Amino acid sequence: MDKIKKWLCEADIKGLLLSFFIPLVLLWLVFIALGVYPFGENSVLVLDLNGQYVYYFEGLRNIIKEGRSLLYTWNRALGGEFMGIFTYYLASPFSLIVALFPKKMITEALLCIELLKCGACGAAMNFYLHRSHPGKRTNRLIFATFYALSAYAIVYGHNTMWIDALIYLPLITLGLEQLITKKKFKLFAITLYLCVSSTFYIGYMVCIWVVLYFFYYYFSQSNKTSLNYYGEKAHFIRSLIRVGAISLIAVAMAAWIILPTYKSLTFGKTTFSEPDYAFDSKFTFFEFFGKFLLGSYDTVRPEGFPVVYCGMLTLLLVPLYFLCKIITAREKIFGGILAGILCFSMSSTTIDLIWHGMQRPNWLNYRYSFMLVFLLLVFAYRAFCNLDSIRYEIITASAALICILIFIVQALQYENTPDLTCIWISAGLVLIYLLALHPVKHGYLEQGGAMIVCVIICVECFAGALFNLNALDDDVHISSRTSYRNFIDQYTGIVNSVKEYDPTFYRMEKYNHRKTNDPFTLDFYGLSNSTSTLNAKQIDFLNYMGYCSKSHWSQYMGGTPVSDSLLGLKYIIYDKADPNELYELIDTDTDHSKYAYHNPYCLPIAYSVSNLINDITKFDITSYQSPFDMMNNMVASMLGKDEPIELFKKLECEESDTDNVSRSNIASHWKYAKLSEDETAEVTFSLTAETESMIYMFLPSEYPREVKIYVNGSPKDTFFGNETDRIVELGEYDKGQVLNVSLSLEKENLYISSDTDFYFAYLDDELFRKTFTELQKGGVNITEFSETRLYGTVDVPEDRTTLFATVPYDDGWVLKIDGEVTDYNISQSALISAKITPGEHTVEFEYKPKCFTYGLTISLCALALFIIVCVFEFYAKKRRKFKYLNRYYKDISPFTQSKG
Repeated sequence: MDKIKKWLCEADIKGLLLSFFIPLVLLWLVFIALGVYPFGENSVLVLDLNGQYVYYFEGLRNIIKEGRSLLYTWNRALGGEFMGIFTYYLASPFSLIVALFPKKMITEALLCIELLKCGACGAAMNFYLHRSHPGKRTNRLIFATFYALSAYAIVYGHNTMWIDALIYLPLITLGLEQLITKKKFKLFAITLYLCVSSTFYIGYMVCIWVVLYFFYYYFSQSNKTSLNYYGEKAHFIRSLIRVGAISLIAVAMAAWIILPTYKSLTFGKTTFSEPDYAFDSKFTFFEFFGKFLLGSYDTVRPEGFPVVYCGMLTLLLVPLYFLCKIITAREKIFGGILAGILCFSMSSTTIDLIWHGMQRPNWLNYRYSFMLVFLLLVFAYRAFCNLDSIRYEIITASAALICILIFIVQALQYENTPDLTCIWISAGLVLIYLLALHPVKHGYLEQGGAMIVCVIICVECFAGALFNLNALDDDVHISSRTSYRNFIDQYTGIVNSVKEYDPTFYRMEKYNHRKTNDPFTLDFYGLSNSTSTLNAKQIDFLNYMGYCSKSHWSQYMGGTPVSDSLLGLKYIIYDKADPNELYELIDTDTDHSKYAYHNPYCLPIAYSVSNLINDITKFDITSYQSPFDMMNNMVASMLGKDEPIELFKKLECEESDTDNVSRSNIASHWKYAKLSEDETAEVTFSLTAETESMIYMFLPSEYPREVKIYVNGSPKDTFFGNETDRIVELGEYDKGQVLNVSLSLEKENLYISSDTDFYFAYLDDELFRKTFTELQKGGVNITEFSETRLYGTVDVPEDRTTLFATVPYDDGWVLKIDGEVTDYNISQSALISAKITPGEHTVEFEYKPKCFTYGLTISLCALALFIIVCVFEFYAKKRRKFKYLNRYYKDISPFTQSKG
């Protein structure tokens, strides 16, 4: 207890609590000012928090509440590993908070997480300053508040996982200093482990910081006694080895997360973009300087600049750090070098790519800029604590220099530095701080001067956060709570009713979407998903099937009875009654605001197909220009036919009219170019409806340029746009009716593949019924299922000896047929298939990724090693103390001993 009391006293618990609650309350006041629920109908949902995080938090809540597995989920498109999503979005200990809130209060849970993380940032910074650079409590509160409410923490706060790194950075840095000076390794090892395991992406950047900071700290210290507390020989080499070994142990303890995450990245993230390593400068000095000013938010889009604002007092004090006589020249030189490296990294395209893991950021640039913020705040804090050694004339000169630079930025008229909020208020704050520093420097009012500065800082931090969040709202729009809650509540009832109506394993989708991750919140197995840990082959496969699917996301748009049935979509939810004769309406919604339709021709998740003519494992979906043609041939291959089964009947069309357009053939494409930019340009195709069935359109192209679609003069849709690069339904028409489908060019040329003319089609309903009734005969009846296991029975017909599963290919799956492990192949570049014999069989899919097993083994071994090192260090410390006492008593005189 005495040790605990001593530690609490040394830690300055009162200061930690203040540095926790002051930023938290200030941020909460900002959210109140913005009308965030319950003080309005707004929320904290914006960008990734709105489109991804909130849905994954909903999924995590389901996992915790229902005891599901973290390894796999069927909620993402067709299914996929979940550990990558967990480590990329959810691994923070703070994420567990969502399980404490009711399901309908998920937005409030996220607000709570943001507030608590903000407070934790302040407390961590205070703890670092108190232990590394002891000073007055008020001084620490000032810079801890600046850190917690820096522009990075506010603007990037919606990427909640990144904020964990802000919490851990001061603690890791303190642990690194203690490891170098006194061989204390526990704080460093534990916090580095927590950082890497809770936010591996930013954790990678923090590891780079550890390397840079080691050399900075070691060579910046002039007092070799305090640097080498135990007088160790070859201290630099031994310190370097210790830091490397402890870092390795900490990272190894996180292997249970790192290895599955690395595997998830190999599904497509590592090849998501093709970075350009050519060296180039990304901004000028004054553009960069402008980002340190209050209200200098520009954008989170790809063209955005670094987010480095951390208080105008900081900007005033940083030059004073380099002019303070008490701070050694050695520390200033190496501090300047480290700050220069960070600034140069942001300016250089090549170095910036290295920081971001060799991938160009998709929005939200300079994700490591909080490290520069931390370093500059430490510099400013050191200067503030030594103000009494700096002449007031020098402080005035620093303020004058900052004001001159501010007005140069104004003269250059950058878009992201508005006059009122950025130039005049920033300059005004510099002058206010200049006046406020006078009593602080001369010790007037004792603590009163510092308290005045604290009040000003609270006002500035509140204003800065409010400016940034308002600008963020203008830039990308912060969603209201009702926009999320109302949509989800509308569909929760119908989804739950369908699940009660049919508790078996199947996929489900809906025609209306809020975002692509709706299946996670509504908890059904669908095709829609958006995640940075993408599966590129899975996304490409869905696109070839005619769905809206590209980049890192897919969405259920462009579905047809053929594609839906092949992929096991058993129920489709519509906002209105659908006259589709193939699907059956089920009565599950009492108020009839939503309509659930059953697809009786849906195939199960696995079914047996033929390989007599074309082996389905070798069927090349990429060789077809049209999804209609591809699906006709795929189904034929499944049934062992040597000719396509024309489920989609081609509708002959002709180019009947071009208005203000020229046509030429380039690179196997018809190129339609505007003749006059000032006039409307259209290409019109004429076709005749042969039945009353739905007519579909798909225009293949390697060079998509969005166009507007008009049918008989009425606007219908767009094509080649983000969500319309898919099969488009043109509607149902009377037999013999002529359709004029016009494509209106906007600013760019139109390119349509000339390798096929299968642009328009209708579905042969009778042939569809007959064909899929036949395919259903070899389906696997799933009788037991979970996130990581499917078990069922199948009666394989004589002519079908391939088991085809619409399960995304992943070598973590173990396939057992009749209890025997069976090899399987990749099919359609994305799915699973295996050989099977005719007759009755049991089929079992079990997800057992080796990477998780290996990672867990490595983590446990590293943990054991860490414990051994802790035990060894404990006894070594006792031995050192014993030797010291023996030496002490040998050195004192007999007279002193007797007196003792």
